Amino acid sequence: MKLLDNFLSSSGYEVLSSADGHSCFGIIRSEKPDLVIIDLMISYVTGYELIEFIRNLEGKYIKIIVMTAVSLECVIESAFELGVDDYILLPLKKKELLARIERLSKYTIAI
Repeated sequence: MKLLDNFLSSSGYEVLSSADGHSCFGIIRSEKPDLVIIDLMISYVTGYELIEFIRNLEGKYIKIIVMTAVSLECVIESAFELGVDDYILLPLKKKELLARIERLSKYTIAI
């Protein structure tokens, strides 16, 4: 995770990190970031629970990218059904990640 944080920071993004699933809720609730990158395999909660939490927040549409090694079609479908904006399979390709973040940052969704 530290490598990803450093890469995104050096690419000009402000990065907030969480050590586990529980602390994610507080950070997201208080900071309301533009984009959240989630691995479905996080500690203490599931990635699905975190996605549902984000989608139930009021006041701001937060874009969600799932970045995980889970390639099962049913898992990918479930993530999109919950409302994720993108799904990236690991291993990470840095240029691909930046391109997907840039694509999402071009679109604003008003609620």
